Amino acid sequence: RAVRNDGSLSWSVPGYTFNPAAVASDGSIYVTDSRRLFAIEPGGTIRWDTNDTTCSKKKVALSADAATIYCVESTLRAFSRDGRMRWQWRFCRAPQPCGRTARSW
Repeated sequence: RAVRNDGSLSWSVPGYTFNPAAVASDGSIYVTDSRRLFAIEPGGTIRWDTNDTTCSKKKVALSADAATIYCVESTLRAFSRDGRMRWQWRFCRAPQPCGRTARSW
């Protein structure tokens, strides 16, 4: 949900319960729910979602220029503004391998 300065509802996305969001200077909102990472337009329209449960229930962060969106659980993932995964880093925790995995843009 987004509220105006007077406290009235500006818009909402029915059917979702979102976690704390990161907001870019252009008003784009990056947020997770219990299943995935979303990009939401300033007016409330969902631009994209990752269908990647590894970002679920987590806070997101933006790079200084808001060109990269980050989320972390057991793996740190970086996404471009269009929702494509740029790279991921799996934290060492046996028996899984750890290290950087590049993805194509």
